[in-house]
Amino acid sequence: MVNILLNVSQRIADKIWVDEEGCWLWCGAQSSKEGLARCRVGDRVVWAHKYLYEQLRDKIPDGHRLKRTCREPSEVCVNPFHHEVRGCW
Repeated sequence: MVNILLNVSQRIADKIWVDEEGCWLWCGAQSSKEGLARCRVGDRVVWAHKYLYEQLRDKIPDGHRLKRTCREPSEVCVNPFHHEVRGCW
C-alpha cells in the first residue's frame, strides 16, 4: 500500500488509514450533503475515490460511475482497487 501511495501527493496519503480488510478509510474532508470524501488537487476540489481511481488505475469513461466492491460505506473507502466502473447513469 505504501508503494502505491507514493504516486499520489503526501497531503492526500496522510488522510488515508488502511484497515485490516484493506480498505483505505478517508480521514479528511467530506461533503456535507453526500458525505463523500473530497480533496483539493491544485485549485480544484475533487471526489477522493474518483481521483485515486484515475491516478492509480484508469480513466473513468464519461457517463460512467464507480461502484464500491467492499463492505465499507462508499463515502469512507477510497481504495481504487475496491471500486469498479459501472455503466452509464
